[in-house]
Amino acid sequence: SVTQISANLSELSTEVERSTQEMMASYGLEMLGFFINSVSVDQDDPIVKEVQKILIDRFRQDQLSYTYQEQQKLKALNTMASNPGATATVEGAKVASLFASIEASKELVKELKSETVNRFCTKCGAKCEADFIFCPKCGQKL
Repeated sequence: SVTQISANLSELSTEVERSTQEMMASYGLEMLGFFINSVSVDQDDPIVKEVQKILIDRFRQDQLSYTYQEQQKLKALNTMASNPGATATVEGAKVASLFASIEASKELVKELKSETVNRFCTKCGAKCEADFIFCPKCGQKL
């Protein structure tokens, strides 16, 4: 994973060094050491943003102990809550149950929005709180 490359730079460096030594030897050169110090990704890349969103969702699920299916139900309920006409066709007890679920989902959504979200250092892969400017593990500027 892109987010885990930085945590494995030593192994990556060793593998690149090993795979290039034969080519270097064919030119009469010897590589004494090869080190990759950091790997950075374009933070504006849509794929990187999607990976970050997935990691944030996974973190929230772990912290609040709910499943992907429950998250999708909450999203659907939140959509319905913002469109009152969608619940008009539901009858009797279903209406009461639905509104109770909607209120519960609104509270959970508020809680999720107010919760501090962790992000990951691009250099070492350590978890960093959203308001950190530097990684507490390696000092990399976030």
